Amino acid sequence: MDVEIRHLRMLVTIADAGSVTAASKRLGLSQPALTAQLQRIERNLGGSLFVRRTDGSVPTPLGQDVLNHARAVLCGMQSIRQRVAQHSGQPPAGMPVRIGGYCGFLHVHVARWISEAPWATGVRVWEELVPQSTVDMVARGDLDMALFYEWPGGEVTLPPGVRGEAIYPDEPVFVIMAHDHPLAKRKSVTLTDIADHPWADEPPGLTPWSVYRQQVCHRAGVLLDQQHHSVYVPTVHQLVLARLAVAPAIATARDLPGRMVVRSLDGNPMRQTLKLVYRTEGTVAAHIEELTHQIVLAYAARAHCSTAFGHWWSDQGRHLAPSF
Repeated sequence: MDVEIRHLRMLVTIADAGSVTAASKRLGLSQPALTAQLQRIERNLGGSLFVRRTDGSVPTPLGQDVLNHARAVLCGMQSIRQRVAQHSGQPPAGMPVRIGGYCGFLHVHVARWISEAPWATGVRVWEELVPQSTVDMVARGDLDMALFYEWPGGEVTLPPGVRGEAIYPDEPVFVIMAHDHPLAKRKSVTLTDIADHPWADEPPGLTPWSVYRQQVCHRAGVLLDQQHHSVYVPTVHQLVLARLAVAPAIATARDLPGRMVVRSLDGNPMRQTLKLVYRTEGTVAAHIEELTHQIVLAYAARAHCSTAFGHWWSDQGRHLAPSF
């Protein structure tokens, strides 16, 4: 038996559902039928793909490897169907809206809203740190839209067929620190203040952010002591909570009472633009005003996430929202 696309979809469904029983309901098959099919696939591939436990099915190391490739193949098939549909002028049936970029809580908010929208048939999130790579994925048809930040001097290039909207063109960059950090008693801090403490941030050169940050600090005559390099937010948070570092944060970051605080920088010397990009031909373009309105509502609902954001939102942020 050759492994076919439908078999890969079965494997991914089992992994996502957490058990063969739950997957069989999603696939419209009986549990014994799906179990028998899984066993045939495993015999064909030469090893067990899942460990069956009382609380569900967990991928084996071989199974996880196969799943990684299966997801890539299925994603590729979606792209093929979409591109064929673009050439034929017909929208792909049942294609979920694919969201890319990197923007914190907004991805979840927008994904939830789209998943409940009557015009959408599902949603997929693909985080990508590098803004231009995200835009290129939208241009290729691998994504339908993306939300990300860009910085002065590091603006993305929009290829034909891709449109961009600056949702918040002048959003400040804040900093986070442990609640008992020496600087936490202040309502705001300066670049000079934080230069006296270890800094945690993404590796230099990964995105235009590091170049922009260095330029701002150079103009201020400040050199940040970056002792920690990480792109994984939970790791950065743990370094901050352990008082091993101060780190940058998007404006909508939350205070964690008794654990971590968000502080603004005096004069807001570091700023960024929240950018929404999307294909000019497609479902998202037809609903862009609704989508933008949802983003504005999400920001307004975030007004109390920290004192720093609350002040910026009431003084400036709420006046920057785009209008169509």
